[in-house]
Amino acid sequence: MGLVLAVLALGSALGPAPGAQVLRPPTGGTPAGAGGSYRGPGDTVPDGGASPGGSSGPIGGGSPFAPGTVAGPSPGPSPGTLGGNPLGPPPIPPGLPDSPLDPPGPESPGGRPRVLSPTSWQMWWHYNRWAFVDPRSGQDLLRTSSGGFYLGRGARAQPAVRAEPSREQRVDLALPALLKAVASGGRAEVRIASAHALAKLRIAPGPDSDLPSFRTAVAPLLASGHALVTEKTLVFLGTHGDPSAYVPLASVLLGVRDARAFTGEVKTPWRWRAFAAYGLGLLGERNLEQHELTGRIFRTLQRAYGAEEHDEVRIAIGCAAARLMQPETIPRTETGVVDVQRTEQLRELLTLFENEPKAEVRAQWAPALGRLGAMAHRSLRARLIGLLLEPVAKRSRASEALQTGSVTGLGLALTAGKTELDVEARAQLARVAFESGTPRGTRFVARAALAQSVARRGQGEEPWAGVSDVRRVLLRALGRERGESLGWVALSLGILERGAAERGTTPDAAAMRALRQLLRTERSPDAAPAIALALGLAGDQESVPLIVERLEESADQSQRGYFALALGLAGAQDERHVLQEQLVRSLNQPFALEQTSIALALLGDRSAGTLLFEHLEKASNPEVQASLASSIGWSGDPDVLGRLLERLGDPRLSDADRGWTAVAIGRIVDEDRWPWVGAWSIGANYAENVPTRIEPDYRTGLLDLW
Repeated sequence: MGLVLAVLALGSALGPAPGAQVLRPPTGGTPAGAGGSYRGPGDTVPDGGASPGGSSGPIGGGSPFAPGTVAGPSPGPSPGTLGGNPLGPPPIPPGLPDSPLDPPGPESPGGRPRVLSPTSWQMWWHYNRWAFVDPRSGQDLLRTSSGGFYLGRGARAQPAVRAEPSREQRVDLALPALLKAVASGGRAEVRIASAHALAKLRIAPGPDSDLPSFRTAVAPLLASGHALVTEKTLVFLGTHGDPSAYVPLASVLLGVRDARAFTGEVKTPWRWRAFAAYGLGLLGERNLEQHELTGRIFRTLQRAYGAEEHDEVRIAIGCAAARLMQPETIPRTETGVVDVQRTEQLRELLTLFENEPKAEVRAQWAPALGRLGAMAHRSLRARLIGLLLEPVAKRSRASEALQTGSVTGLGLALTAGKTELDVEARAQLARVAFESGTPRGTRFVARAALAQSVARRGQGEEPWAGVSDVRRVLLRALGRERGESLGWVALSLGILERGAAERGTTPDAAAMRALRQLLRTERSPDAAPAIALALGLAGDQESVPLIVERLEESADQSQRGYFALALGLAGAQDERHVLQEQLVRSLNQPFALEQTSIALALLGDRSAGTLLFEHLEKASNPEVQASLASSIGWSGDPDVLGRLLERLGDPRLSDADRGWTAVAIGRIVDEDRWPWVGAWSIGANYAENVPTRIEPDYRTGLLDLW
């Protein structure tokens, strides 16, 4: 507590008094630079005070890179980059008629899938999968297993591998190696990836150690003059979770004079302010039990919002504020009442949402607020759900982005109970999900939201009353939809049946029969993988032979990736040899390789890490190297950690290769059970381009990290 109080004392000038009133926002905004050597283009904050904003412009417009800076040729895809625009090559960013940038790189590991339609279920699954995929569940299997695992079709026993890196591996090997990598410089990709891995490690050197603290280690990155490096470092300060990061993050967000001491720049671009807000949200999330710190963060976000003119910064502020009061970690009093401070914070956040003049901002806030529905007192919950229902009312003139954000928020806020509020809101979701007058993207997302709306236990004697009604709606649609639309319905039904164990039941037999029959006959690439995932989510063991058959016969790497993941989700332990064979088959196919690696990790099989590392050592193609390293990270194999750390420090390797090696290390040593990016991406509203959150062309947004 002493450290927290000291930090708050240092930052006392950065926030208003505890009783500060909610401020009404102005409007406007335009993009600024984030590439090469930053020299202050675009919207900046004058030295000495909170931002008065900058020139106005449409949300998402412009390039995240500064005019006049040339990105050198990259030897391969940068870590964390996504696949290209699913609708084709990106246009030249506004304001840059002769853009000096190379075109976005090739498809890269971990990126969202390449799809023909932006309304595809694959896009939704990419951002929401971590609500259903637990990459560390296989570690639990390893901890409780007394036997070894088998490789191949033979009965050759292998020694059981460790579930996770030892304390010695983390402290004695990973910490100094990552600190050295951060200090050694290089291209942006290796600096960003190494700092991110170090932040995930979340270890502070002991009092007698000669090693620098995380904040000291990344200080040169924060003041690097490279805008992309600076903005991501702001996020990593929050990811690491040291309370002392409050001061630099708040200084940058508010644009106060103190920010220059951290960034080396007199002015702070709007993108830096957005990433500083996200960093504060992460910092608060890491320290939820420290009420003084989270209260200071909330008031700082509130103050910054009142003075901020740029839409994307206000989006970041609202989303970050919502992370300070996550329902699954909200402290409660001895009487079981939700913490009073966070209840008041939610009330103030709803007031900001009500008075926000820009639909683009509300569209991004809606899912973040929806996730808080479970923690709200009755009156606040009714107010929240009422706000989310307004944009999807009949004959609503709300934009598709706002409607999509609202139905996503409803899916996260509702319960399966029989309260009048839940029943009415579910009925509205069902209408939106299948009403022809609703925008196509909103209609499809509403189907998944409808399934999610009954995932939480309700109040009263019938806490799961809504499940049967939603199931009937989805089963009826399952018999009449085709192609992409059928994929959405099937996936939604799988999400619903995934909750059977929590309800104390088994997946509905009629639903499982219908899905298995569809998997036998459906050949559409827009539907078959979704059906397989639905069966996997439900844990349906009867469907495992069908999924294996589809996996082995498919020549398309995208479909094979989903079929493989379905086996992992289903817990198909007897089919590990099939997945291991598919792993080798997919060595040059990034998407299939990633999904198969995750599937094996779900089954507790860490053998993939060693196998993939052997191929990594031989690979010369940069794209293959990136894919292999990324997949090693998903395998979670601690036995290859030492070899990866050696590779990270090898000066003979390219920076892109070393960057992806750092990504793998970060995934293996990650202190979080779920990737933090995954937790933030659940419910992401991708219906509108918001580059600081998701940037499908240049891949520089918060959720484009790895």
